[in-house]
Amino acid sequence: MSTPGPADSPPPAEGPSRPGVWVAVGILLIGLVAWASTVLVAVYKDKMSEREEPEPIPLELRLLQVRVEIPLTVTAGQPFELRVSMRNPGNQDLELESIDLEEDLHDAFSLRKIPEGWVETIPGDPVEYFFNEPVSPGKVVEKVFELQALEPGVYLGMMDVWNSDEVVSMPISLEVTPGVPAADPAAPAEAPGATP
Repeated sequence: MSTPGPADSPPPAEGPSRPGVWVAVGILLIGLVAWASTVLVAVYKDKMSEREEPEPIPLELRLLQVRVEIPLTVTAGQPFELRVSMRNPGNQDLELESIDLEEDLHDAFSLRKIPEGWVETIPGDPVEYFFNEPVSPGKVVEKVFELQALEPGVYLGMMDVWNSDEVVSMPISLEVTPGVPAADPAAPAEAPGATP
């Protein structure tokens, strides 16, 4: 009798444990990737929280400083000016977006000339005059509206100066008095003390 040799022995059978090993290895790899990504996200968030946030710019440095010059009283028919001076007190550029005048103020005057740099007017209440003009740090910008007084009365309203999302509002009061009728240049001048 002969004993079976290595050539006669059947090949080792693949047992049910071999596919299970690959599944286990796959699960371990997925777990390792998930853990590594969690660690990386945590490290990134930690680094981001260590970064210094820039100091917010104080409101007084985000607003244009504004000065308004307008006569307190004008005579009906008289030309006059509304002068708006603006200064950038901050250390970053600001943009003069618009100067807005309440519609009630427009009842006091007619507009003879819009300031230099004007790009668009949007009617309504308020009437918006757009400039979209940069104002460098320390720079003063002046806008002059040339106006003519209309009907007598006292007119009150607000003027808003917009730069980006910030606004400076200023009240304006203007009294228009009745005009003195002008002498007719075609009428003959009378000598003082003359009797008709």
